[in-house]
Amino acid sequence: FFFLMIRRPPRSTQSRSSAASDVYKRQVSTQSTWGEFFLRNLNRKGRMFRDERRDKEVAVEEVFKQASLGNLPATLAPVEHKQFNPYTFNAGSVVAIAGPKFCLVAGDTRLSEGYSILSRNTSKLVPLTADTYIATSGMYADFIGLQKVLKARITQYKFNIGREPTTESTAQLLSHTLYGKRFFPFYTFNLIAGLDENGDGAVYGYDAIGTINRLPYAVQGSGKSLILPILDNEIQGYNKVKHTPPQDLNQLQELIVDVFTSAAERDIYTCLLYTSPSPRDRQKSRMPSSA
Repeated sequence: FFFLMIRRPPRSTQSRSSAASDVYKRQVSTQSTWGEFFLRNLNRKGRMFRDERRDKEVAVEEVFKQASLGNLPATLAPVEHKQFNPYTFNAGSVVAIAGPKFCLVAGDTRLSEGYSILSRNTSKLVPLTADTYIATSGMYADFIGLQKVLKARITQYKFNIGREPTTESTAQLLSHTLYGKRFFPFYTFNLIAGLDENGDGAVYGYDAIGTINRLPYAVQGSGKSLILPILDNEIQGYNKVKHTPPQDLNQLQELIVDVFTSAAERDIYTCLLYTSPSPRDRQKSRMPSSA
């Protein structure tokens, strides 16, 4: 005979064996442990976040309080970034006056930067051809580069054409050269002075990017606002009922010396202009200068 005994599992388990019951109990215990650990960490991080936020708010309030009293910490002070500037203004003044059968061009010889005098004997006038000069105020380094470019192109012109360019052609060449550099321009303010095809004086004025005008007289540089009104009064005489402009070469030369003397009274970047003695000043000694 065979006997079969069927045993009922304990009431505390959800499976048919005690081994399965133990595993189930361990799973429930483990799940509850990880859940409690997660909740504890979440609560702790929440407290840390609240504490950190409260500390930041207190710090910000303290900064604003100190700033209102004028005691801004050095670490929070605005930072001044130095910007690169490729240009410098060496100043000085140049003047050109056109007349019948002559042209006068003059420039001081002082080279300055800020409140310092770098040179007292630097000419701002350069001959380009036998009949044409360029006079420039502004950045001296750009002036040197500009005159080298012009001389090279004039040499090429003479090689191709077989003669020197006229004053008008040279003036147009300078205009094209300046306009070609308009996106990174030469920091120069130029005058072209010379004799035209008829032998009369010709003066051309420019802005920094090559706009060109033919003028009876022109001024460029730091003393322009001081010199130009005097020339307007003496040469054009806009506000005079009866006016006779000076036409004599010696009179205009004396006028140029006088306007530079007047500008030097107020403009620290423009020096006195010395020339050979004129008939009016033959008894006075003046320092000769290439300017």
